[in-house]
Amino acid sequence: MGSFSSSPSALAWSREGNRLRFALAENQGADAPWEMEIHKDGTAGVAAASRLPPSQDCCGNWAWSRNDRNFVYTKRQADGRLSFFVKPYGQRLAPETELVKIGTEAAIAPGKTDNLVYLLVQNAYRVRLLKADLQHNTFQTLFPGLSADFISFSRDGQWMTYVDTVDRSFWRSRVDSREAIQLTKAPIDVEFSAWSPDGHLIAFMGKQPGKPWRIFLISPDGGTPEEAAVGDDGQGAPTWSAEGKALVYANVLCHETQSCWAWRVDLASKGVEKLPGSHGLRTARWSPDGKYIAAIQPETHALMLFNVETQHWRTLADSITGDNPNWSSDSRYIYADSPQGEHSMIERLRVSDGQRVKVVDLAAFRRSWFLVWSDARQLTHFGSRSERE
Repeated sequence: MGSFSSSPSALAWSREGNRLRFALAENQGADAPWEMEIHKDGTAGVAAASRLPPSQDCCGNWAWSRNDRNFVYTKRQADGRLSFFVKPYGQRLAPETELVKIGTEAAIAPGKTDNLVYLLVQNAYRVRLLKADLQHNTFQTLFPGLSADFISFSRDGQWMTYVDTVDRSFWRSRVDSREAIQLTKAPIDVEFSAWSPDGHLIAFMGKQPGKPWRIFLISPDGGTPEEAAVGDDGQGAPTWSAEGKALVYANVLCHETQSCWAWRVDLASKGVEKLPGSHGLRTARWSPDGKYIAAIQPETHALMLFNVETQHWRTLADSITGDNPNWSSDSRYIYADSPQGEHSMIERLRVSDGQRVKVVDLAAFRRSWFLVWSDARQLTHFGSRSERE
């Protein structure tokens, strides 16, 4: 039929067999879509091939609808994820319509009816939620079939929030996964979240396109998220004061500018203030009783403890290689993960004297995990990212 400057890929025939679409590598390897008209005698020439309008990074996966009236395809976005688009065939100036953000890899096939298309979606990772039996040092799957991370429990242990790993949407549900409500969807990305002490608000770490990570507040029943504080710094995971009138967080993505601090947010005024002596610390976590704030010193791997009354820091433990300390519900202990090194584990650290007890051996997993302590006296353990730096 002809020759091209690069090898065609992703060949797709129209249902009538008179058009062939394919991708050619252009502009430093980016694929561009082309179409070739096929003559009735089955021949075609290079001159019959023409470049199509869909924009850059389109289309590794595509297909015609069964009636050839629509062309569906995926495009890779700046964050590496794919979006699914549809465009009417033959209308070069018609806008493309983005239908949904999907995973990191996908395949498309037309369905049996005109308006049906099948998608095979593959994600970079799937996450299993595990419940640790601390007595027997074993794990049980929590909510089989649910692929979620960044889970957080309400103080009464009846509700939870989580991020769906398939489309990065943010949800709240009961702890048995019933009564689920979607709180956010793309393009906002969500990570850590925390329930207010009275359960009436949820604070979460969210990122909108082109903006830094910020802390938002939203009702458990949904609605429009509202920023918790004024400013434009990169805000990490939030945790609540005991009375629910303030939040604490540490900065993220700040080490190049040496602007890492731990901060307190006054929710009434939306003002923020630095915690004294917190320069360089990350991953701040307020104790449920409000007396202490824990944070990580990333260079020394020390777990630091801030006394809210005296306004002084002390070292509670060293050699903490993880990045997600969590308080027990009675504020007597901190559970800290150390996934790196020869002895990967979760430890329980007693606040009164720093006593360390290994509660879970992570040697079988060999990867980074998150952990949260629920009021139902269960350690929930899942992965796999550390708080952003």
